[in-house]
Amino acid sequence: MNTNIKSAVCLVADAKEALNQLTTSYKTTSKGPIVQESGPWWKSLKESAAKNNNTVAKMIADTSIPMNYYSTLKIIEDSV
Repeated sequence: MNTNIKSAVCLVADAKEALNQLTTSYKTTSKGPIVQESGPWWKSLKESAAKNNNTVAKMIADTSIPMNYYSTLKIIEDSV
């Protein structure tokens, strides 16, 4: 998949506390979403997510030897 991009900002914190602070700040300073859900960025993101889901589904279904990461996790998940 290799779709990662380099981060512009590093954030090292307790995830729950950091997200709480970010959402509180957003709620008090924002006048609405920065990116509209009907816009091209969301459309592109949803298409990319669907493509990734299809790719991962194929990897999960591939139980050939040697087993891959995703098929192994699915077997463990089904057992729990």
